[in-house]
Amino acid sequence: MLKKVKILVVTIFLGNAVAFSQLTTSTAMTPTQLVEDVLVGSGVAVSNVSYTGHAEAIGSFNGSSTNLGLGSGIVLTTGTVLNAGGLFGGNGPHGPNDSGSAGTDNGQPGYGPLTSVAGVNTFNAAILQFDFVPQSDSVRFKYVFGSDEYPEFVDGGFNDAFAFYISGPGFGGTYNMAQIPGGGGVVSIDNINNGTSNTGPCQNCSYYINNGTGSNAPFNSSSFYIQYDGFTVVLEAAAEVQCGETYHLVIAIADAGDGAYDSGIFLEANSLASYAPVEMTADLATDAYADNYGMAEGCETATITVTRSNAMSATAQVIPVIVSGTATEGTDYSNIPPSISFAAGQTTATFSIDIFSDMIAEGDETVVIQLDQPDPCGNSNFITLYLVIQNTAPLQVSVPSETVHCPGEDVNLNAPITGGLSPFPYSWNTGETTEDILVSPTATTTYTLTVIDACLEIPASGSGTVTVPVYPPINIATSPDTSVLCPNTPLVLFAEATGGEGTFSYTWTEGTTTIGTGFSVNVSPMVTTTYTVMIEDGCGSPTQTDVTVTVIASVLELVMSPDQLICPGDTANIFVVASEGLGNYTYYWHHSGETTSSVLVSPNYTHNYTVSVEDDCHTYHIDGFTTVEVVRPHANFAVLTSEPMVDLPVSFQNLTTGGVSWWWDLDNGETSTINSPTTTYGHWGWYEVTLVAYNEIGCTDTVQKMVYIKPEFYFYAPNAFTPNADRFNNT
Repeated sequence: MLKKVKILVVTIFLGNAVAFSQLTTSTAMTPTQLVEDVLVGSGVAVSNVSYTGHAEAIGSFNGSSTNLGLGSGIVLTTGTVLNAGGLFGGNGPHGPNDSGSAGTDNGQPGYGPLTSVAGVNTFNAAILQFDFVPQSDSVRFKYVFGSDEYPEFVDGGFNDAFAFYISGPGFGGTYNMAQIPGGGGVVSIDNINNGTSNTGPCQNCSYYINNGTGSNAPFNSSSFYIQYDGFTVVLEAAAEVQCGETYHLVIAIADAGDGAYDSGIFLEANSLASYAPVEMTADLATDAYADNYGMAEGCETATITVTRSNAMSATAQVIPVIVSGTATEGTDYSNIPPSISFAAGQTTATFSIDIFSDMIAEGDETVVIQLDQPDPCGNSNFITLYLVIQNTAPLQVSVPSETVHCPGEDVNLNAPITGGLSPFPYSWNTGETTEDILVSPTATTTYTLTVIDACLEIPASGSGTVTVPVYPPINIATSPDTSVLCPNTPLVLFAEATGGEGTFSYTWTEGTTTIGTGFSVNVSPMVTTTYTVMIEDGCGSPTQTDVTVTVIASVLELVMSPDQLICPGDTANIFVVASEGLGNYTYYWHHSGETTSSVLVSPNYTHNYTVSVEDDCHTYHIDGFTTVEVVRPHANFAVLTSEPMVDLPVSFQNLTTGGVSWWWDLDNGETSTINSPTTTYGHWGWYEVTLVAYNEIGCTDTVQKMVYIKPEFYFYAPNAFTPNADRFNNT
């Protein structure tokens, strides 16, 4: 039989990617599971799956958010499919493309057929093979080939190799299905590229994707890009086969020349298919049970859509419809057509069925719709749709009743709803329309919720009561208002509460100041004072009352002698004058223990004096304070003239602190009262200069210093000289 090979190229336009997620891979599935559960689509039955190669060189992948062009499927590599962990620590095809030489040598042998293709020894081969029986006259699958040997090793003589070898009836041997569209030869690095620098010459480069070289942005900074430096667009390999016969497919890839620089094959999930059968789906208008097959009795319409492939649409077609199940047509649902008719060019046909309410609680009833669409081999192929008619239980609303401890306490009311079909519109008698409400009743209140079934539109209501206890008013018994004669008389005030919730807290205040938190408080008022006790029960209900303590006697008042300034050693009289209170005053001076109203003091340094005064109450004392400040000047001066000399002016600088007037004895017969005098001395020798300083109250301080006056002398300077001692003044 003459074979024909059909190749379909599918180009994925990337545009602006909306999510930059990394390629993900897994080795959790066995090779058999990868073929049967991932790769195989419709119209193909597989068997005898085997795999040769390293366990980490094959796995599943998800590339839906990368630039790979395939959503998911299985991947075979010449190294590892893992990105982290595993035997090699992870160095797989995952992006970003941050290396121009990514790869793992997993130590596996090569594969003879690929060695023949490459022309050099091969290494690290991964070989997946299985038998399959097609149910039509063709078989196809989609794939992407990528490699880190792009682009620098184009035409280098030892590029990695891969192939899809199919064998069986009609082939007379094996045939590599990895062909370039239009008869361009097998798919390989040397046959699909854009030169060694991605700048040409072009070799079928419309099928080539430049993915960077591992060091250029954005490829090396975004995980949107996979690791391989180059890969093909999505290609589809297809071959003519004989319906119902057994074929063998070998999918193989290997390193060529050495074990470095990985390559990989990505095979699209469910793309190994022989034909596309008719599909039948249901779209439920209400889908009350959110499963797209359960139909609520009396309020559902199901739209059935039957779709056939474009390849089947060239001719008109009639497909018989077979209906079965426990539901009764005409009683439980409307009539289903006996067949589906497609006109030429038509790919989709629809019909709708309505679900009736028979008002009988007979349990779930099934509607089974089947289309008998024979496969291309002539075998019966039933496409089946299962639908279930379900009775809707009566709608019931239950609002729970609650009992609170205190009036105004928050209660969250959530009413369980059974039966009916959601979504439910909620209507509380409070006016709220949410599923649950927060209430804070101060008296026993009944709350009612009404909901309406989304299907039958029959309202149902439920009520619950929040019971609020009624407590008696809070009563307070306190110490009576009272009077005392003397200020600072100690008293204990009491308060006792009854009624309310039964547990109480107390807060005593004097003005804005808290003075106690018990049922009693100790006070000692200096003047007539009103005290307030605030009482709260366990529900926070406040009550307050006042207790007034009247103080009859006035508080003792003192007038102290004013602060004074004295000279060191002088005597000052300090005193206190007491008034108010009960009279008969007693005095105590803290510095000396004297008990008179006035005392004499002679401090050498500034001193603060304290006196305590009591009256006949003897319940308190008042302290008075006065200060005697001892002040004196500190005389000092300096001679400003650096070399005092006979008959030349000598100046003195007054350095006194605390002085206001002065008297100088300059020891040359002159005196002065100015701040800093100047004088002359007629004879050389020592002189004793005296400065007396006075402050504002006449206190004095004296300082004397010796001053030496130098005799007068002359200095003679030559006006000519001979530098070189030759007795001639040259200059």
